[in-house]
Amino acid sequence: MTGGHGVKLSAEKSRQPVYSYVYAHRGAVTLADLVAFPVHKLALKKAASYLFGLDWLYSLSGRGPCHSDEIFLQFKFHALPFDARGRPEDRRMGQKLVEWWANFARCGDPTPDTGEWKW
Repeated sequence: MTGGHGVKLSAEKSRQPVYSYVYAHRGAVTLADLVAFPVHKLALKKAASYLFGLDWLYSLSGRGPCHSDEIFLQFKFHALPFDARGRPEDRRMGQKLVEWWANFARCGDPTPDTGEWKW
């Protein structure tokens, strides 16, 4: 089940709260990039972006975030010749994701203390 229909159906059938999020952070590397570019081209793209400050190269593929992109902010992928978590905004997003997931695992609410989001 995906999207709004799956969430709605889960919420109707569950006795517990159901949380859903739409991931919109465009990280330095996306799954779409890995499909569209060979790894050596991604490495050149990353190097040029870092050396010359050309952030527009991050969206060179013209694709936005897709399913599973948040995983690139959680783990160092040794198959990539660079760390996908290199930008400060990517590291901050990765930290927030860990915080939300840990809160959810610990107490059943992604933002229990802060009320940061209305779910």
